[in-house]
Amino acid sequence: MNDLDYLFVFSDKTMFWMLQLTLMSLVVISIFKSRVGKGAVSVSIDRGKESVAIFYGAYISISGLLAAICLSVEFIKDYRIIWVIIDILIAAYICIVSPWFRNKLIGFSMKIKKLES
Repeated sequence: MNDLDYLFVFSDKTMFWMLQLTLMSLVVISIFKSRVGKGAVSVSIDRGKESVAIFYGAYISISGLLAAICLSVEFIKDYRIIWVIIDILIAAYICIVSPWFRNKLIGFSMKIKKLES
């Protein structure tokens, strides 16, 4: 056995499927977290321009990264467009639609703003 045989974990095949599993897990967690608190009282939050800019900025960044990854992985070359579409739809759901993930994005941006000042 070669000393570097354990590095298969860092191959494109393994990392791509781990990324897809992570994205699907984020969707499931987001759906679950968004539905858990649904009761008789619902809260409606009007988001300002700055918050919406954070959501769309995160969406553009994440979808661009996911598209670049899908287009560079060689073993899915026959299905690249399908994976790009799936990943961009997932990014759109978690960044724009999911209230749980949007709240996480706002919290993350607030922490970054505190670090800047």
